[in-house]
Amino acid sequence: MIEMTTKDEHGEKHSQVAPAFYFTFVYLHGKRLGVVKPNKHLAERLTSAPSPNRLFYKQAPMLIPPKPWTGFDEGGYWFTREDVMRTKNSLEQRAYLKEASDRQLLGELFTGLDVLGQTCWTINRKVFDVVVKVWNSGEEVADIPAQISRLEYPPQPKMAAWDVKTRIDWMQKCKHLSRVMQRSHSMRCDLNYKLDIARAVCLI
Repeated sequence: MIEMTTKDEHGEKHSQVAPAFYFTFVYLHGKRLGVVKPNKHLAERLTSAPSPNRLFYKQAPMLIPPKPWTGFDEGGYWFTREDVMRTKNSLEQRAYLKEASDRQLLGELFTGLDVLGQTCWTINRKVFDVVVKVWNSGEEVADIPAQISRLEYPPQPKMAAWDVKTRIDWMQKCKHLSRVMQRSHSMRCDLNYKLDIARAVCLI
């Protein structure tokens, strides 16, 4: 459950408790699929200021030098196996990658990655603090997208039933606004993930 707080036109606050998640249906390629979605108030909280220890990371920054690369899936992390290159779940790409590794054609790549792996890095605390401040403001600055919590579509035009062009133009504007909001949300989720990792490193 999650407590939702909103303000009316007079500035008075109203609160109520609602489920944090809800079940609904979406259509994908003509098929009806059941999905679980978060309450919009929960989604807004999850995309607010990053907090430490909120998420568990599969590939966190290492505190010791990485394992030298000796094969297409041998190197980097010591206790998990990762491919040296993203193959986007393509069996064909992975087969080519394995063949190149077996033929000893990736030696220069492995050497370059080993050199990078031996290079220590730290978080620039001043830059980190500025990014967090911009993040909390919810404003768009540089490559940090604005936080869009509510999408306001343009009013549906009053038109005759035969005015197809006007209706199509209105629908295209609505679709464009939806894409902008989805892109902003996706970019903020990605940045939030990176900020959480950076904050964890700062606290070490």
